[in-house]
Amino acid sequence: MKETNLRITHIIGLIWIMIAGFACNDSEPELDGSNSAETSVEGTSPVETDESDYYLTHKEELVFIFASSRSTCPACEDAELSELINDIKTKIQDRSRELGIGFTSIGIAVDWSPETGIDHLRNISIFDEMIVGRNWYNTGMIKYTFSEFPGRRGLPQIIITKRVYSGEMNPDRGVISGYNGIESDVELHRVFGPPAFARWNRDGLPFSREID
Repeated sequence: MKETNLRITHIIGLIWIMIAGFACNDSEPELDGSNSAETSVEGTSPVETDESDYYLTHKEELVFIFASSRSTCPACEDAELSELINDIKTKIQDRSRELGIGFTSIGIAVDWSPETGIDHLRNISIFDEMIVGRNWYNTGMIKYTFSEFPGRRGLPQIIITKRVYSGEMNPDRGVISGYNGIESDVELHRVFGPPAFARWNRDGLPFSREID
């Protein structure tokens, strides 16, 4: 009887191991840039993002910044805003390809709650980086409205900058070596509100400042 009970216990243990294995296989993969099932080769990003990289593959890039808020901005809930933002973002990304430089997109949510901001931005578009929480004390809004890029307070808004990274291109790997921050980041254009977004889009998305 004792031997039979041990066998039953052993069988039950194997069953639980199999169940745990199936559960792990069904879980979402971690997008950590090393062992993700959705990461193809070194230096590329998960398939659901834009064309940003885990490693810098361009010394220069266009940066698309979209600032919005669900809790404080009725215009940010415009039913057609998501389609418009995605159309503009895609065209700016296409322009970066034509220029032979990189592209990245940043979403900023001026909501007190980080969870509200993340949910709001996800309903608008896919962003490579999100800065959320703390209302206008948000680090993103401090940077792009009050300090490095002073501008009018208003939502929603789009800001386009051209960023140049430190370091030099490594021809063997196709990535930047010696990266140590940003050499320069220059505002090219800023526009406020869905009607102005639409006009800017119809006009071909000209920038207020020429790209150097």
